[in-house]
Amino acid sequence: MNITYATTNKYKLAGANQALLGAGLTLTAPDRELPDVPEIQSDSQEEVSIDKAQKYYELLKSPLVVMDSGLFIKASKVFQGFIRSTHLILSA
Repeated sequence: MNITYATTNKYKLAGANQALLGAGLTLTAPDRELPDVPEIQSDSQEEVSIDKAQKYYELLKSPLVVMDSGLFIKASKVFQGFIRSTHLILSA
């Protein structure tokens, strides 16, 4: 079974397919270039992922998979909730 993986990152696609070997599922790249979609800000990683999937579904009109991640620091007084990858900037 093939399903679209809503990413333009060929390395994420290759890694995901490697992890799925033998599962009978192959992730494929979208058939068009994907625009960046605005991401909601939420303390719920699930809400962020669902919103992203719904936005890409509206563009592609086909079943798809998205991947999103966050860094959760519960004991920190500086960072409440989690840090989205789009907000994490490291400098030397």
